[in-house]
Amino acid sequence: MKFCIGITTYNRLDLIKRMSSSLNASNDIESCNIRIYDDKSFEINVNDIRKEFPNAKEIIVRNKNLGADKNMYQMFVDFLQTDDDYLLVADSDLIFHPDWFLFFKRHSNLDILSLYNSVSHEQIGVGKKEEEIITKRHVGAAGTIFKKHIVKKIIDNVPPSRSYDWDWSNYLIKEGFELNVSRNSYVQHIGIVGTNNDGGTILDFGLNFFPGNKINEDYLIDFFQNALISKDKFIKNSYSPKIFIRKVRSAIKILKWKINNI
Repeated sequence: MKFCIGITTYNRLDLIKRMSSSLNASNDIESCNIRIYDDKSFEINVNDIRKEFPNAKEIIVRNKNLGADKNMYQMFVDFLQTDDDYLLVADSDLIFHPDWFLFFKRHSNLDILSLYNSVSHEQIGVGKKEEEIITKRHVGAAGTIFKKHIVKKIIDNVPPSRSYDWDWSNYLIKEGFELNVSRNSYVQHIGIVGTNNDGGTILDFGLNFFPGNKINEDYLIDFFQNALISKDKFIKNSYSPKIFIRKVRSAIKILKWKINNI
């Protein structure tokens, strides 16, 4: 069984450092093939990435910036060219419970297994609290493990889009596959601003995540403190007269444009 951890990166070296230190504390991490897919970062280079992942099997830097969804699609394509059997999709703003790989091994029979019980994706049914695995109608890519034949199905049937993980989730459900999710999150999202978080109205995080070590404890405390500070600033700015006037003017411009283009 060959296991690949595919990590997408784009700038944010501070988060990459946190992610790598948390990942490197995982049990049995040495048996995994780490492959990095950088989306043409301009603040960091391949040497910065190599320093954080000295044992990486492969570091690929894109020729141009593809965006998060197309970079994910291309990672799937690249994965199919390897001899790895499983792919864990990992963003650079994740941290890992040290036993995540051991948990996966207990459930390696599953075609799809997300280690991230996102608050943004609802569970199907209630289920028993003692059950380790639940199911959902949609899962995000980050923290999800795929068997190789599932990645092949996605590539063959789901074109890249700006809602790529929603698209392949819908496809897999229609094809009769279950989107399995660990009830306890084994990865946690610590990015405050990014694809899934805007620093104010949206905060995506994994439910029932237990740090498992001091490294993750420190990162988790820092994440939630900064998330609350960011949210507080967002609320204060939303009630600022200057911000309000700017939003009204912007709305008027959009309305005028729509009227003129009817």
